[in-house]
Amino acid sequence: MRKALLIARHEFFVTLSRPSFRIFSALVPVLAVLGLGTISVYQTVRDHKPEDAIQAGVIDLTVGQAGDPLFTSYRQQDNVTFVLMTDPQAATRRLIDGDIDKLYVISENYLHTGLINEIKPEQAGIGGISEASGNPNQAPLGRFLLNNLFVGEVGPDRAQRVLDPFTIVTTEVSPDGSVVVEDRDLGRLLFFIGLGVMLVVSVFTTSGYLLQGLNEEKENRIMEVLLSSAKPEHLMIGKLLGLGGAGLLQMLVWTASGLLFLVALTPIIEPPKGLDLTPPPLAIIVGAIYFVLGYFFFGTLMAALGAITTSTRESGQVTAVVVLPGVAPLWFMEQMIENPEGPLARAASFIPFSAPLASLVRLGVDGMGLLDLVISVVLLAGSVVLAMWLTIRLFRAYLLMYGQRPGFRQILRTLRNA
Repeated sequence: MRKALLIARHEFFVTLSRPSFRIFSALVPVLAVLGLGTISVYQTVRDHKPEDAIQAGVIDLTVGQAGDPLFTSYRQQDNVTFVLMTDPQAATRRLIDGDIDKLYVISENYLHTGLINEIKPEQAGIGGISEASGNPNQAPLGRFLLNNLFVGEVGPDRAQRVLDPFTIVTTEVSPDGSVVVEDRDLGRLLFFIGLGVMLVVSVFTTSGYLLQGLNEEKENRIMEVLLSSAKPEHLMIGKLLGLGGAGLLQMLVWTASGLLFLVALTPIIEPPKGLDLTPPPLAIIVGAIYFVLGYFFFGTLMAALGAITTSTRESGQVTAVVVLPGVAPLWFMEQMIENPEGPLARAASFIPFSAPLASLVRLGVDGMGLLDLVISVVLLAGSVVLAMWLTIRLFRAYLLMYGQRPGFRQILRTLRNA
């Protein structure tokens, strides 16, 4: 076991020294910093961008019960200041001279017709659309009119409904007419899916280094030197531990970067209501378990491929048989999210190849019970033990084989008779 630990230590530091590993590990932190900086700059520019102040002249020809004009209050709406005027000619001259930006004449029978005349300087081409058209409740002019008409004249509830008539709440119903209760935690789902994707990427990256290293050692005949001082099982376990430690370090860097990004982002952008971006501690523990088991399972299979192939090019052609089943849950993610307790999602979380990613997706929608979680972990752990046992046999038989790759039947005979 001491030799396995020495090999693990060597593989760990060799992997850390790879420029590709360092660049890939730094990718998430760099993107987090760039994203945070971009968002901060955007928020700063948006918050400090001065909004052009608009002076809008108003000639109110209406007469209220007391003999006074109706529209004399609430003259500041957003960036628009409504200036009360009485002389049409003087107001028009101020508009032409640019002293005011807009000029509205509220007709004396406004309460019956709603008519407002917008005075504008002559423009070439087709004239623009009046601000009061479209949705007047949302325009400063509309709010100016509504506030003067209703606030203080009716109860506060009625006045508020006039200013803000409705808020739409959507209710979904199933085909049988029952109400669909949506209690999905979006923050939890995003965290688990992100964790699953990072897990798959990190696992296949580090296990790919293992496969590449084995092929290089076989091609350069370094394998003969290694096996002269260490048993095949020590070599395999050492490589798995060393590269697994590098992969786990990579995952820790990515996860910590993501968490720090969320912590730094919260003061800048308020998350949507009901979106909790704080991951539960149990999620991190479960993610670590699936990473360790997933890495050892896929890493062992990659080691087996490295034992039976004779070159890096040849091994690259057969890795699809390991990679494709591992990423298959991405193709069915929508179905698993919609029906996390269905047969497809449950089967995917029990099959060792798809279990790490599929189980994290199910946990993201809180659709995986404790029993399913235990079964998934036990099956994955058992598959790791079986894969290691078979791979050790392949190591003993084929690590020193050069030239032609053994056939499928020959591999089966080796596993059966070794």
